[in-house]
Parts: sequence; structure tokens; C-alpha cells
Amino acid sequence: MAHSFFYVLQVKTGQEKTISEEINEKFDAVDALFLQRRLYIRRGGKNFWELQPLFPGYIFVCTEDSLVPKDMMLLRKVKGVAHFLPSNEDVRCLNEQDYALVQQFLSFGEIAEPSTAFFDKDDRIVIVDGPMKGMEGQITSVDRRKRRVKLVVTMFDTEMTLNLSYNLIEKKDS
Repeated sequence: MAHSFFYVLQVKTGQEKTISEEINEKFDAVDALFLQRRLYIRRGGKNFWELQPLFPGYIFVCTEDSLVPKDMMLLRKVKGVAHFLPSNEDVRCLNEQDYALVQQFLSFGEIAEPSTAFFDKDDRIVIVDGPMKGMEGQITSVDRRKRRVKLVVTMFDTEMTLNLSYNLIEKKDS
């Protein structure tokens, strides 16, 4: 299905996957997307990769045509759905900037895998491939031990901080 309209539903945190699957089963005219990230985790002295929500507490509802009030009401009745963003009284699809951000991540699939990065001679991180490519200006901090960056993005005029993993490569001198 080609998507022209992207809406955001706030849902119960931790139930994003279940709720998006239920919406996809019950509604033919919409696709519910639950975006995830693969994070490098260190817990109990062990290192491993874990899938976590990219936008905890939110799923994206994509349609070919704008949602009609009846469909909005039915979607809000799904167990675990809180409301549309910015509010149920003012349901709007993503603006161009928000849509571009979501598309940046979706261009790599529904799971944001770690981006590939190196550190330049001034010790700044340079993203060479992956979902964060071109977003270096939005990186506010880097945790080398955890192989994570904090990326500040804006959605619906609200700043959000995303923690994303990176894989470090050694830059070859040319």
C-alpha cells in the first residue's frame, strides 16, 4: 500500500507491538508501524544486542487517504490506545519535517540498526552509513563505552531524545 498520510497514536508503553499487530489485523485501510532500534546493552557484566522501541509509547498509522472520524473513533477504542497526536480534538498527519524524519528511519526498515561511524582527527563522530547518516548536527552526546549517541529530534514541535547505537570502524588514511 502506498502511504500518503502518517498519523501518530500514543499507546501504552511496552505494548506498542501488540497494539500495532491488532490494528493491522482489524483494519484493512491502515498500516500500523511500530519502529524499533537495535541497542548495544551491557547488563550484568555481559554485552548483547536488544530490540527496543525507537519512539517508546508511539506507533504510526499510515493510510492512502486521510482518516475519517469513524475510523479515528474505532482506532481510539483499541485497548491500549491513549490518543492521536497532537490531540483527539486536533488530529493531524505528520508535517513535512516530521514525515522526513520518520522516512529517514523507515528507509532502513522498521528496525533502526546501528549506524556505522568513526571519530575524526578532532574527536568528533562521523556517521558514514545507517539511519543516522546526515544527522550529526542533532547528536548531543556520545557514550563510547556503550556505543550510543543521544540524538535530539523534533516531532509535533516537541523535542525528543533518542538513544541509538553505532558500530565503530577505523578510518583508513588515504
